[in-house]
Amino acid sequence: KNKFNYTLGLQIGGAFPIKSYDFIEFYKSNLNKENKGSSPRTLFGLNYKMELKELYRLGILIDFYKYNYYDYFNETIQTYNGLKTKNFTENFDIQYIPVLFSIEIIPYKSQFRSFIGAGIGFSYSKITWNENVTPIIYGDVRTGGNQFSNENYNFTTKVYCGIDLGFDKNRKYYFLNSLSFEFYTYLINNSESIFSSLRKQLPKKELNFDDKIAIIPILFGVSVGVLINTNGL
Repeated sequence: KNKFNYTLGLQIGGAFPIKSYDFIEFYKSNLNKENKGSSPRTLFGLNYKMELKELYRLGILIDFYKYNYYDYFNETIQTYNGLKTKNFTENFDIQYIPVLFSIEIIPYKSQFRSFIGAGIGFSYSKITWNENVTPIIYGDVRTGGNQFSNENYNFTTKVYCGIDLGFDKNRKYYFLNSLSFEFYTYLINNSESIFSSLRKQLPKKELNFDDKIAIIPILFGVSVGVLINTNGL
């Protein structure tokens, strides 16, 4: 009798970013104090797990998360031709791809099984900030364009819990293993000098423009997925 059961998991869910206090405060103080905010974004997940004696699971987790922080505002400035109004559009595009090794504990053997788990690994991140300014005013240093672009690898951890709703009591003998629901929290150690381009553009400083700021250090979310047995594949 095979002691191990292997499953492939596909997930989709909503991720709620818990943004850095420094990032929000800097943005409000130097760009737009009445920013429009943002909304939850979709997270897609893929995992491959090995189950031992229906009590433990070891796995590899790969998720994809894309987050867009969008804002628009206007401001009036003094020019040699009098007062002029400029319109600003700010677009922060943030992508994370966490790749983690995980371990899970399954406290009870039954058709419907709860589980708790933790993962450790890294995230590939790509962060860009584009600014559009209209109209372009002669002599003004705020002309828009790409303000920041960087790719990085960041230490990442995940803690989660959930429940597997087995399609059958003897789930491991069928192609479809379970329907799975999961609550999770990601901790992503990613800090960037995202506002450094504004050092020569803004006359007043509330914070040091070269400071590294955590953009989205925490992601909280919920997902639903399906587990597929791969023993016979």
